[in-house]
Amino acid sequence: MSAYIQLIENIEKVAVAKSASDIHIEPQEDNGYKIRLRIDGRLRELKQNDLLNPEHGKYFFGAIKQRYGFDVGKLGHDQDSRFTNNDLNFDFRCSLIPCSNRKPRLEKICIRLLPRGKNFDLNLINFPVSTALAHIKQA
Repeated sequence: MSAYIQLIENIEKVAVAKSASDIHIEPQEDNGYKIRLRIDGRLRELKQNDLLNPEHGKYFFGAIKQRYGFDVGKLGHDQDSRFTNNDLNFDFRCSLIPCSNRKPRLEKICIRLLPRGKNFDLNLINFPVSTALAHIKQA
């Protein structure tokens, strides 16, 4: 297993342990990447890792695209994918978004973490089911 895949798996483990709802991986001007977790509605940056320095940025991002099933050769287009991590018992919904028209093309990824086997309860976010159904009927 490559060091980049291990790093990605560690990021997933940290995100699950911290009860993050999203992982955001965004390019920086120096070709490195910023990694942030959405925890309780706020984005919090993870500490930088040696593998995220500018020399390794494109390899790291390529490994991310492979792991989550994105078309590695397709640049400048939105892509969506799904990935299941059975070890963590989580599903990931992934979106890749181009964020620059300059060369080389820059892309960012947002990964939604969804625990497997758990039903989503709208009441937990103070959104009663009756209100949700009313909005659905209006749509």
